Amino acid sequence: MNNYRILCQKLYVPNVKIGYLYRKLVGKRIIVPKCEICPQVSQFSTARTKVVSQKDNISTFNELVHYVRNARRVEMEHIANILNKVENDNLTEEQVLFLLQWCRRILPGETQKTKHILCQNVFQTFQSQSKFSEKVYQTYVNVCTENRHLLDIETLLSSLPKNVSLDTIKLMLRNVCEGGDTEKAQTVLLHMKNKGCPVDEEVFNDLILCHTINGGLRAGETVLKSMHMAKLSESDSTRFFILKGLAKRHDFKEFIEGITKYSLHLSEKMLLDLLYTLGFSGNHEWSNYAINLFDRNSVNRCFQDELEKLCLNLIHNERFDAAMTFYELLVAPKPDIRYGGMILREMLISSAPIEKIVEFANELKDREFNEYALEDVTNLALKYKLTRSAMHLFKHFQVLRPHYFWPVLIRAHINGGEKGLMETVQNVDNMNVRFDSESFQDYIFPYCDLSDPGRVMKNFQKHGYSIRALLTPLIVALLKKRQTKLALKIYNEYDVQIGTKELMDVLPHTWIMTVDHDVCLSLLQRICESQNENLFKNFLITILSKLSNSERLGHFLQLLKDSKKRKFSIDTTTAVFSINILKKNFASCKLFSEIEDAINDLLQFMDTTDVPYILHPRDMNTEQLECHFIELKAKQMETRGVIRKLIQKHTSEGNFGRVKELEDELMIKQYSASPGIKASIMYTYIKEENISKALKTYYELKENFCNFKIDDFKIIDLAALLVKNKDFDTAVDILLNEAKGRKLQTKKSLEKNCRTLLFSIEDIEQQRKMFDILIDNGYCLPSNVILGCLIQLHIEKDHLKDAVDMFIDFCQKYRKTPMQLVLIGKLLESGNQKLLQSVLDAVVSIYGDLETNASLISAHCEKGFKEKLAILLKNIQSNPVKEMEKRCERWVQLGQLEPLQVLFEVSRDVSPKLLNKSKIQQCIMQIYCNKNDCDGALEFWKTLIDNEDLINPEIEAKLSNLLERCKYQMPEYLDFRYSLK
Repeated sequence: MNNYRILCQKLYVPNVKIGYLYRKLVGKRIIVPKCEICPQVSQFSTARTKVVSQKDNISTFNELVHYVRNARRVEMEHIANILNKVENDNLTEEQVLFLLQWCRRILPGETQKTKHILCQNVFQTFQSQSKFSEKVYQTYVNVCTENRHLLDIETLLSSLPKNVSLDTIKLMLRNVCEGGDTEKAQTVLLHMKNKGCPVDEEVFNDLILCHTINGGLRAGETVLKSMHMAKLSESDSTRFFILKGLAKRHDFKEFIEGITKYSLHLSEKMLLDLLYTLGFSGNHEWSNYAINLFDRNSVNRCFQDELEKLCLNLIHNERFDAAMTFYELLVAPKPDIRYGGMILREMLISSAPIEKIVEFANELKDREFNEYALEDVTNLALKYKLTRSAMHLFKHFQVLRPHYFWPVLIRAHINGGEKGLMETVQNVDNMNVRFDSESFQDYIFPYCDLSDPGRVMKNFQKHGYSIRALLTPLIVALLKKRQTKLALKIYNEYDVQIGTKELMDVLPHTWIMTVDHDVCLSLLQRICESQNENLFKNFLITILSKLSNSERLGHFLQLLKDSKKRKFSIDTTTAVFSINILKKNFASCKLFSEIEDAINDLLQFMDTTDVPYILHPRDMNTEQLECHFIELKAKQMETRGVIRKLIQKHTSEGNFGRVKELEDELMIKQYSASPGIKASIMYTYIKEENISKALKTYYELKENFCNFKIDDFKIIDLAALLVKNKDFDTAVDILLNEAKGRKLQTKKSLEKNCRTLLFSIEDIEQQRKMFDILIDNGYCLPSNVILGCLIQLHIEKDHLKDAVDMFIDFCQKYRKTPMQLVLIGKLLESGNQKLLQSVLDAVVSIYGDLETNASLISAHCEKGFKEKLAILLKNIQSNPVKEMEKRCERWVQLGQLEPLQVLFEVSRDVSPKLLNKSKIQQCIMQIYCNKNDCDGALEFWKTLIDNEDLINPEIEAKLSNLLERCKYQMPEYLDFRYSLK
C-alpha cells in the first residue's frame, strides 16, 4: 500500500497550473491532445514518450556521445533533435557514421520503417553537402539491409565513383540477396564481372541465401554445387546461409531437413541472426530446433544484451510471440529478478494489445516464472500515467483492493477534475470494488469541491455508498482543508456514528492551524457524548506536544478557558503531564503562569483515581470479548451484542464448538438472531456436517431475510456437504439460486472451496455439470487446480482414454495442462504409447518441446523408472537443462527426495549439457538441510566422495552449516577423506 501512496505523491504536483503544464507537455511531445478519461483534457498517448525524459534533452553530438557512453537508452527523438538543429554543411563524416549506427537494430524503440526513414534523412543530409565517403555508403547499405529495405541498385550503382572498392559492391549484393531478389542480384554480379572482381566464398554465400529464399533447399544446393565446381569449399558460414534462407520460407519440413543435413555449431552472432530472421518471418516457433545447434553454456552478458535488443526490436515491430519465445528459450529465471518484466514493460511502451500483455503475464504466473508479472506491468502503467491501460489490466486481477486505484484517482483529477474523479469511481464500481474510508479520506474527497458537502454526499450515495461509510472521511477531509464550520454542519445533519479515531487524529492539528475554539470544541463534545468517554485529555496533550509557536499560547489559553465553560475536565495525571510539557517548551513565556492556572482549573478531582480505559466491544479481540461477556453475565446485564460479536469471531476462527455454546445462550435468553449471525451458525452446522440443521437455517435465512447476501464460500461449502450426503440436485438448485440477481466476483480465495466441492462428487457426469455451473456463474476460474479435479476422477476410475481426451480438450479450450505429471506417470505405467504421445503433443502445443521433455523426464523420476529414463535421455533431441533445474527446485519446495535421487543416479551417464549435475546435487543436499537430516546428508556426501563426483563448494558449505547448527557429532569411524574443510 505504501508503494501506491508514494506513486500518488509523485503524480500530484499541487503548485503547477494545469493549463501551463498541458501546454508545456504538448510542446515537448510528451502528450497528445486526447484524454483517455475525460475528452476535454489531454492524456499520455503511450508510455514510449515517457522513456525520453525531459531531462534528457540532447541537442549536441557531445551530449549524445556522453549519453551513449553512460549506457543510457537512445531513442529516435535524440537523433531527430540533432538533425533538426544542425546545419547541412556542419555534418562531418564521423558524425554521420555515428548517427547511422543508431538507425540499426540497436535503436530498439522504433519499427523498421521508422528507422529506415531516419536513416534516409541522415544519409540525404550528408549527400546534400556534395561529399563522398565510402565508409558512409557502406554503413548506409548495411543499415538498409538490417532494416529489410531493398535498395534501388541501378540508381546506386550509377551514382558510385569508378574507384569504389569491392567491399561496397559485396554489401550491395548482400542487400538484394537478403531480400531474395535474384534479378537485382544478377545486376550486381554483372557489374562485378565488368569490373573484373573475383567471386569468392562470401559472394557464393549471398547467392545461396538468395536462391534458397526463392527456391528452397534444392535451389540453394544447386548454387552450392556451382561453388564446389569453382573449387571453393563450403564452411559453417555457407551452411548457415542455407539455414537462414530456409528460415525465411514457410516450409517447416525443409527447415528441419536443412538442420539435419547441414548440422553445424552456431556462434552467438549466427544464432542472433537466425533468431532475427525467424522472428521477422513469422517462424519463431521453429527456434527450438535452432537452439539445439547452440551451446547455452557459452552465454555471456554481451550475448544477453544483444538478445534483449533483438526482443525489443521484435516487440516494437509487433512480433510479440517471437520476442517472448526467444526470451524464454535463452533467459533463465532468477530468484531476485522479475522474470519477463523487460518483455512486458516494452510491450506496454509499444502500445501492444492489453490482451496480449495479460496473456503473457498469466503464462509467466502459471509456469511459476513470475508470480507478480501482471501486478508489475500494471504498476508500470500507473507510473507512466497510462490510466486506460492500467484500468484494462486491473480487470484481469483475481483480487482487487481499493488502494490499487489511488494513482488512477489522482490522474483522473488532474485530467478531468471532479468529473474525471466520479467517472473513475464509476469504472471501479463496475469492477465490483468499493472504496474504503482511507480512499475517500485521502484520495477522493480532498480533490472534490467541498463547498457544498451535502451535494458531494448525494453524488456518492448514487453509487451505492451509505452515509455511514461517507460521513467520517468527509468530515476528516473538511478538517484537513480547515473548513471547520462545514465539518460541524455536516456532522450535525446526520445522526450517524462516526469514526472516533480518525477524527481524534486530525482534530488537534486542525485547531493548531485554525485556532477555531468554538467549532473544534463542539466537535469534540459531540464525539465524547457519542462514545461516552472523556477524550478531551488526549486532545489537550496532542496540542501541547505539537505546539511549537509561542505566539499561539494566547490562543491556547483561550482554548482552556472555553473548555472550562463547556465543562470539559481532566484528571491529575493529564494535568501534571501537560504542565511538564509546558515547562519543557515554554518555561520562559509570560503566559506560563496563567496557562498553568487554567490547566489546574480543569481538574476534576472526582476523576483523579486512575480508572482503566475499557475498550468498546467492536475494538476487542476474541479473548477480551470473552472476558467482557463473563463480566456482563455476572452483573446480569444485556449480553446480546457481545454474543453476536463472539459468534462472528469464533466462526471466522473456526471455533465451531464455541459457536454452538453461544447459540444456546441466544436461545436461553430468547434473543433474536440477525441474518449475519444466522449465516455464521449455518456455517457451523456445515463444518460439523449437520446437514439437516444447515439446510433448515439456510431456508430460514431465505424466507426471513431474502435480500441478505450469504458469503459465497458458505454457499459452496453447503453445496459440498449436500453432495457428500447424496443430494446433488439440491446443491445445484442452491448454487443457481444464489447466482440470480446479483454480481458474483470470481475470487481466488474460493478456489479451495470449489475444489473440495468437485472432489466430493463421485459421478463423472454430475461432476462435469457442477463444473459448468461453477464456471458459468463466476464462482471460480478454469485454473489447473479446478480442471485437475475432473482429470483426477477419470484417473481414479481408471478411465485413461477419457482422461486423455479431457486433458487435450482443456489444453485447446483453456490452454491449461492440469495434472499433466500425474497423467503422464499413469500412462507410463500403463505402457499405452499412443495415449502418451497424444498428451505430449497437447503439452507441446502450449509450452513447446523443452517444457514437454522436462515433464516427461520428471514423470520418469517420480515413478522411479531409471532404465527408461536413461534411454529417454540418450535419445532426447532438445536440451531441457534449464527446465529441469526449475523442476529440481520445485521438488525441493515439495520436499520430494526420491525423484531427485533417481535423476542424480541417471545423470552420471548423461552429458552435462542435458542435466546440470551440480544443481541436482545442491537440491538433494538442500532437502536434507530443510529436514535437518544430518545422517542422510552425510551419507549423500560420502556417496559423492566415493564416486569421485565433481562437487560444488556450496554443497560442502551447506553440509557444514547443517552439522554446525544441529551440533552433530561426526562418527569416530569416519574415514579421513570424508572430512570437511
